Amino acid sequence: MDQKVSKRQQIIIQIICVILSFGLWLYISNVESPVRTYTLEKVPVEILNEGTLKNSGLVLEPNQKVYVDLKLEGPSSEVYSVKKEQFKITADLESYALKKGQNNVPVEIVDYPSNINIKNDGFLRVTILIDQLETKTISIKNELNISTRKEYYAGEPTLSANKGTISGPSKYVNSVASLVAKGDFLNLDKDFSTSVKLVPVDSSNNTVENINIEPANIDVTIPVRQLKPIKVNVITTGNLPSGLSLKSILPENEYIELQGNEGVIDNIASIDTEAIDLSKITSSGSVTVNLKFPNGVTSQTKAVNVDIQLEKIISKDIMVPITVKSLGDGLASSLNKTQVKVTISGLESNINKITPDMFKGEIDLSSLGEGTYDLTPKITSSNSNNITISPPEKVTVVITKK
Repeated sequence: MDQKVSKRQQIIIQIICVILSFGLWLYISNVESPVRTYTLEKVPVEILNEGTLKNSGLVLEPNQKVYVDLKLEGPSSEVYSVKKEQFKITADLESYALKKGQNNVPVEIVDYPSNINIKNDGFLRVTILIDQLETKTISIKNELNISTRKEYYAGEPTLSANKGTISGPSKYVNSVASLVAKGDFLNLDKDFSTSVKLVPVDSSNNTVENINIEPANIDVTIPVRQLKPIKVNVITTGNLPSGLSLKSILPENEYIELQGNEGVIDNIASIDTEAIDLSKITSSGSVTVNLKFPNGVTSQTKAVNVDIQLEKIISKDIMVPITVKSLGDGLASSLNKTQVKVTISGLESNINKITPDMFKGEIDLSSLGEGTYDLTPKITSSNSNNITISPPEKVTVVITKK
């Protein structure tokens, strides 16, 4: 029994000792508050007078977060509860001669808790990266996505500027290939004006960050007009080379959609092509010809393909049988030949269909008496459309009494 009491007393004594020790620690920490040292890491530094770098043709590299580690000394109750927000630390770029690349700049501790000492304040520096300031004038590219309602069309957008000025760190500026005007403007049915932001892009059309642009936005005007289908009229000049005939000459698209103010296009019946010089056409094929638009009228179609089909003009000799008619009573006739050679000419497709049995030759002997005559037969054909028949050779006819 005595041993159990002794053990209980020992436990109580140990608990009391712990409580007394903790109380003593609280007293020393909060009442006596002995001096302690403590390192506060990554305290942000504010960079001042960044704009003065421009006077030297320099610029601060973007996205820099500058910090310092502070060695603090003070009462333990203060030094362990201090916050980064209680410190104001600056690096003034106006006060130093800086260069491109890394620069070690001293910092100034402007504000901090009054009951805290900073042990390393005379040795604090931060590394700041500086680049060459580059300025460049660059072209503006139109990448507007425009659509209209059916039976309307959008004319060429007008931009308030065709060039812009970019500036910033050289490694960013030199990667810019163009400034792009972007935006989606859909289902338009009337003139439209807006302002769009310019975006710097590289040669792969990727956006380049950390660039200053002047102007940052440009005005865009999009004209919208109605469409009207208009017939294309093919104009020619000159004559085809010898031996060729024009079979057909037709635009591949008979109609185009005309663009312009309604009061103008309503009075237009057709649009002429520029004249095609037939003297330079030697074979069938397609030629591209510009269209001629009256003032105030245009089209998305600026030129049309014209299909020209030619055909050769050929000649062919055929033998045509000869007969006589209207010989007087009591007379007889004899011919030195019973058929004559006839030359026919025309389009190759027509000539190739001709056969000799389509022709006949006749010699009219009416009013002729006895004698010998050199006469030209009259050649007729059952299918002589678009065929030229040359005069045949003469036939000698002898007329005698029976």
